[in-house]
Amino acid sequence: MIKKFVILYVCFLFIETLISVILSLIYGLFNRYGSYVYNSINVPLGVSFWRLLFYSLPLTIIFFVLFRYFNRLEVEYKPVVFSGFNVLIFAGLNLLYKLHNGLPTLEFTESLFWITIISIFLSPIILGQIPYFRRLMENI
Repeated sequence: MIKKFVILYVCFLFIETLISVILSLIYGLFNRYGSYVYNSINVPLGVSFWRLLFYSLPLTIIFFVLFRYFNRLEVEYKPVVFSGFNVLIFAGLNLLYKLHNGLPTLEFTESLFWITIISIFLSPIILGQIPYFRRLMENI
């Protein structure tokens, strides 16, 4: 089960980074800030690496604890459950890290926070379209 979750988490992180770069490029094109192409690629990659360092272990622990209790939910489309859990856990950890000064966080008013939330929400839904990943999500 841990092996399946690691495969899913790495794929989620890859898709989230890709979606973040695309959304950041679109946001940069409409706001026309300087060197938007470089920033639109560099900043989401940095945030994804930062999330990998600071969020992966707490997210995994919280995910397994919460999913053990909520796994009995009979939902037709399991990627929506993964999307909800990922967004809630990320926002909760971000708020917890915000309360503890000195840890890296995204401000709730920053556009990058909302770009990250959207990419976190969409990544399980996009991967859920692929039968292999849908079976992995249903078997966890």
